[in-house]
Amino acid sequence: MGGVVLCEEQCEVSFELGLVHAYFPEAYSGIISLVWNTDFQPQLNTFSLNRDALARYDPLSITVEDTVFTWPTNEHVSDHTTERGDVHLLSNIRFHDKSYFALGTDFLHRIKLRLKARGTTYVEVAKNPRFP
Repeated sequence: MGGVVLCEEQCEVSFELGLVHAYFPEAYSGIISLVWNTDFQPQLNTFSLNRDALARYDPLSITVEDTVFTWPTNEHVSDHTTERGDVHLLSNIRFHDKSYFALGTDFLHRIKLRLKARGTTYVEVAKNPRFP
């Protein structure tokens, strides 16, 4: 995340049809707050983002062997409307099972594969086409 490694051990990535989840220990969650300069919102169970500052948030990448999975910031956020009618722009990083944070792509629209003859294989996971 922005050149900062969130997790090298005790991490988990799971793939299912239309779903990708990446789990990492809660202890690393403070790094997200520092890199994105935003606070975790316990009542929303995620990080509240500033729509006008989307460009400053770094994308998230997961490397599994020689394949890199990248979630550009503008493709892993979504609007959330509270019971009071307030609309918040939220990251899809959620706290799970009281020990792990997870980046979930539950609303996956497409997976774009970019294969290179030499070097790393990149897989771009994209959702939320409302954002440019």
